Amino acid sequence: MEAFQTPPDQMPRRISMEHAEIEHETAERFAHALAGWEARDFERIRIHTKAEKWRSASAIQKAIRRGHVATALTHAQALHDFEPRYLLRRRLAIIALEDRAHGDEKLVAECLWASRAAQDWDEDTKLRGLLMLVNRLCGGTKDRSPCDAGVAATWHWDWADHRGEWDGLPTEALVEIVLSPGEHPVSRVLALGIVAARRKQGLLLDVARQLGISPLQRYIAVGGAVAEGLGVPFLVTSALIRKCAPKEVSAEPDEPIVDLPSIGPWPSYCLDQHNWDGRRAVLYALATVPALRRYCERWGVEKGRGPAVVQELLFRVESDTVDSRLIYPQSRELRRLASESCLNWAGLPGEALDEGLEVLRANMYRLHQARRRVLGVA
Repeated sequence: MEAFQTPPDQMPRRISMEHAEIEHETAERFAHALAGWEARDFERIRIHTKAEKWRSASAIQKAIRRGHVATALTHAQALHDFEPRYLLRRRLAIIALEDRAHGDEKLVAECLWASRAAQDWDEDTKLRGLLMLVNRLCGGTKDRSPCDAGVAATWHWDWADHRGEWDGLPTEALVEIVLSPGEHPVSRVLALGIVAARRKQGLLLDVARQLGISPLQRYIAVGGAVAEGLGVPFLVTSALIRKCAPKEVSAEPDEPIVDLPSIGPWPSYCLDQHNWDGRRAVLYALATVPALRRYCERWGVEKGRGPAVVQELLFRVESDTVDSRLIYPQSRELRRLASESCLNWAGLPGEALDEGLEVLRANMYRLHQARRRVLGVA
C-alpha cells in the first residue's frame, strides 16, 4: 500500500496538511480495491492519430455516463497506449468531477488522488489502476449538478448583469451571498467564483467550513479547482445536499437515452462538439436535414451560429444522458438552467430549448448517417 502514498512534501500546496489523513485513507481504499480487481474481457484497439485520440477520449466519458463498461475499457486502454504519460489519468479526474460528483464522493477523491500519484507508478500498475477506476466510474449513480451549476453561472442570460456588477462588490458582500440559503444556488456559485478569482484561498476554506462542508468535500473541492475549475460549484452543491432530508435524495435513469449503432470501433456518441470529426458531422447534418435549418431560421439564428446551436442541443440529447442520475430538490432545475445556458451561449433564448430537443431527437438517425459519411463509411 505504501506505493500508493503521496509524501506530504510532494502534495500540491493548495492541499493543506489537514487533508493528509484523507489522502492516506484514499490511498488505502484504492490499494484494497485494486488488490481484488481483474479486468473483464474487452476488445483491444489501437489508435494512431490525434483525431482518433480525441474520439477515444470522448468515448470513455460518454460510455461511463451510460454504464457501458466494455466500451469505456476499450478506449481507456487505447488512450493509455497512445499517450501513456498523463492523458488518461488527467481525463479520469475530469470525468470524476463532471459526472460522479456527489454520486460517490470517495471514488471522486480516489480519481483526483490517482491523477497525481500515478505519475510515479510503474507502467503495469498505472494501467491496471486506471482501468480499475474506469470500471468503477461506470457503475453507480452519476451526478452532474456541480457542472450544471457552473455552466449556468458562466453563461445563463438571467445572471448576465450579475456577472458584470458583482465584480465590483467587496469580498464581504460576496461571502454574505454565498452563505445565504435564500439566494439561488447559481447566484451563490457566481459569488463564490468571484471570491476564488481574488485568490483568497484561506477565506475559501473558511467559507467551506461555515457551509458545513465535510473534510472529504473540501479535499475534492481543492482538487477540483486544480483539475477542472469545478471546486467552487462543488462546494455550493455540497451545501445544498447537506440540507436535504434523506428521503429527498434519490437516483433515477434519464429518459430517453439515444443509442445509435457503432461505426467500426467508434460509438456514434463519441463524435460530438468536442472533436473535429463530430463538428464536421454537425455541419453536414445542418446542410442536409431541412428540419434543423427550419428550426434555426424560425428562431433567428445568426449566420454562422447554426452549428453551435445544433452542437449544444446534441450534447443535451445524447452526450449528457446517464444511466442513473442523483436527484435532489434543486438538481432538476440546475440541469434545466445548464441546458438553457448552452443555448444562451450559442445565441438563443432558453425558450427555444424544448423545440430544439424535439427536432434533434427526431433526426438523430440522419445525424448518425452524417457521422458515417465523415468517417468514410458507406
